Amino acid sequence: MTMHWPQAGQITLSTNDNSIMPEQGRNADSRIQYLRMEIDSLDNKLTQLLLARFELAKAIADEKDKAGLPIRDGSREQALLERISGLIAEQETKEFISEIFKEIMEQSVAFQLSLKKKETQFVRTENSFPNICIIGAGLIGGALARQIKSCNPESEINAIDRKENVESLRRSALFESVEAGVEPDLIKKASLVVIACSPERSLDILSGIAAHLSSGQIVMDVCSTKAQICSLAEQLDLNGAEFIGGHPFFGSEKQGFVASADVELDQKTFCLVPTSKSSDFSLARLRGWLSSMNFQVFSTNANLHDKTVALTSHLIQLFASALGSAIFEELVVTGEDDHLILSGGAFAGLSRLMNSPSAMWQEVVGQNSGEILRLSQSVFSKIMQMSKGSQDDAFEGDSSRKHSLEEMEPSPKNGLASQFHGIFEQAKQVKSLAKIS
Repeated sequence: MTMHWPQAGQITLSTNDNSIMPEQGRNADSRIQYLRMEIDSLDNKLTQLLLARFELAKAIADEKDKAGLPIRDGSREQALLERISGLIAEQETKEFISEIFKEIMEQSVAFQLSLKKKETQFVRTENSFPNICIIGAGLIGGALARQIKSCNPESEINAIDRKENVESLRRSALFESVEAGVEPDLIKKASLVVIACSPERSLDILSGIAAHLSSGQIVMDVCSTKAQICSLAEQLDLNGAEFIGGHPFFGSEKQGFVASADVELDQKTFCLVPTSKSSDFSLARLRGWLSSMNFQVFSTNANLHDKTVALTSHLIQLFASALGSAIFEELVVTGEDDHLILSGGAFAGLSRLMNSPSAMWQEVVGQNSGEILRLSQSVFSKIMQMSKGSQDDAFEGDSSRKHSLEEMEPSPKNGLASQFHGIFEQAKQVKSLAKIS
């Protein structure tokens, strides 16, 4: 058997009449032995090719790590399978060879992930954060402090918070000390500074603490928008300190340190966003530390992060609140809220979001308004397309009943900020009336 190199994008196999084959008169065992020797020879070559492929996979993993890109690339995998399928002429083997390449890619991804795991394990062993300062020990900051103490009880955690919260926080055994306002001494001695405040407040705090930072420190925020704060960090003089954007994917519609005791963190995603003010080593150090506390750590860039969370989080929150406001006007004001019993599991999930704090979400939307407005128009246009299609099917030639949707146009900038509070408050009332926990 010999392989002819592909012509016009195909691979074909054909019998070579000149190859040394056992005479037909010999027994089947001899012929099988010969063919197995041929397979062994091919396996040797395949092994060398696979070793070379894994070396390239390792190099790609390094480049992706530097760029903050995920290991897995679904579009690349699909394109590779389509290309391989196009190289195989024989239909009887095409499916089986494609399955082999799927397994090769699975093992390649597993190999790349194992490299990252070994890297973070090494960094975690050699480096930790013995002294941590959390600025804003509310829901997110408090939950993170609890997880740190649970997994690393030897860590010293100090907190900076508003004056009215200091005394209650001091009663917690989590914190070595708690101070009101920016306390330079707590910031200076921290190996890791976590800014766990609202989006706008986080910008102010980063600017305010910059003068107190020094080389060897890492600063991380925990807001759900990244472009603005990462850009600010790159512009500020941090005196050699490094900034890495952070976004933990846990939380609650509730607020405050007390509510943080009920937040589940194990196996939750924690996104890291490197900046020009962070090194590969510090990113690996932080990733290893978070992994040791049972977070699923993912890295990306600021713009891709903000586009993604606009779709997977921000728009969903806005939809839930807008839906709650519409329900309030259509059912509550009319005294028909008893009909809220006609709801299922999907509404239960959205109703939890209806109780979210409007002030915080107004800041989130403000910082990610570009992506939210652009993507909301995209979503709205698709709803319009589906609705118009349904109208065409239902009404056929009756054009008089088609104008309502056609005349609607999205107006995302129409008083969004000024109407925020009222919409959220109406949604909260719907959440309460629906009696969904």
